[in-house]
Amino acid sequence: MAYGEDEPDAEGITRRQLVKGVALAGAGLFAGSLVASGVSLFPPPIQLRGELKETFVYTAAVAAPDANIWWNHLAGRELQVTDLDLFVGAAPVWRGLFDSDGVLVPGSGLTALVIRLPRDRFRFPPEFAGKFIELPPDDRNPRSVVVAIYDRCVHLCCNPGWHVKAVPEAFKDYLANPKTLLYGEDPIWCQCHNSQYDPMTLRWDQHPNGQRYIGARHVHGPAIRGLPAIPVHLEGDTLVGDYNFPEWYSSFCR
Repeated sequence: MAYGEDEPDAEGITRRQLVKGVALAGAGLFAGSLVASGVSLFPPPIQLRGELKETFVYTAAVAAPDANIWWNHLAGRELQVTDLDLFVGAAPVWRGLFDSDGVLVPGSGLTALVIRLPRDRFRFPPEFAGKFIELPPDDRNPRSVVVAIYDRCVHLCCNPGWHVKAVPEAFKDYLANPKTLLYGEDPIWCQCHNSQYDPMTLRWDQHPNGQRYIGARHVHGPAIRGLPAIPVHLEGDTLVGDYNFPEWYSSFCR
């Protein structure tokens, strides 16, 4: 037998196995003593702290020079419906945490698209009545609605844009014609893989886990379902989200 090899003992266990067994047992006893004493082997999960806001707060975005990010100068301010004219939208953060200086805690909140649309061709399930904002006509706009959409593409979790750039003609072979085209306007467009959604047509849809939800209709690209809508109400002119259906904003990106 070569030097360093283990000789089998009477019960068929080698010296090397015995040493390993003692080491593992010792580690188990050590871990058990830590658990018994209330000490965890793992660091506690990071807990974000701050003031959670159910309002929609503008944040500055970095974009290409030819992109339309008109709201950057409003970063840190709560969105008000009077900020938006017809077919104008913004991408604020909803349910973000803000520190004592009013700065958004990185990684907190849900991205959203808030868009003002004409009321006459806006369609929605009856269950969603009262969960968007209806506005009377004014000097600049006809009767309109303000709708909020969860801004996270169901395909691979990119952030779609609303009129940040024009949709190229090559990507306008629609599964169903978005009602925005009736006004010469593009639908919501995810530039990652060209999925598009019609915010003027809200309909029931279903996540892969079976959860049903109401969202903006999918009209183009590799996505196979719509973007979930966010129920909202007004406090004065400030738009406030209603976190009534948290399961709508889960089971994404597949």
